[in-house]
Amino acid sequence: MMIMNSVMNLYHCCIHFPVCSESHLLNILYLCNIFCKLCYFSKQTNKICMRIINGRKKELFRSLSEFAPSRGPLTILEVGCGTGANFEFYPAGSRVLCTDPNPHFQKYLKTNIEKNDHLTYEQFVVASGEDLGSFEDESVDAVVCTLVLCSVRDVTATLREAIRVLRPVSCPAGAALRSESDPAPPPPQRFNLLIF
Repeated sequence: MMIMNSVMNLYHCCIHFPVCSESHLLNILYLCNIFCKLCYFSKQTNKICMRIINGRKKELFRSLSEFAPSRGPLTILEVGCGTGANFEFYPAGSRVLCTDPNPHFQKYLKTNIEKNDHLTYEQFVVASGEDLGSFEDESVDAVVCTLVLCSVRDVTATLREAIRVLRPVSCPAGAALRSESDPAPPPPQRFNLLIF
């Protein structure tokens, strides 16, 4: 329906303002056709990709509940939360704090918040990974940052901020950092859990 309205609007513009030639109009309609096919293809491949990615995310987040404090719920800070696609993988009862530099994600985030009522959603802050100043030092149990480091301006500053907000604990070797791209565990760190 939306495409039909766009085509009709384009048609009316061409009738009332005949500044483009017939060949221009055909080129525009051809591009619209390609775009529609691309959207359909993207939607179908996205379903397949999500099945693969979701399996990997389940594995990546499976030990998250082990990092909950002895008293109180697990507090997770997700840096670059987007629409909240990771929420379904968080342990029940977790407190979730979110940041994203794009303020418009907040309205889309609400859908995933409603779908994942096993979590307590606490806060959304418009901020980049390099600036987590809205959060106190040593205030969260886990920092999750998936598919974000490739788009931050300063990776070192983002990691420094993530480590700053993490509560210190003694963690077993290899449990401190898990990565989507590098399965090799790093040496033990002083922080709780950092997932990138």
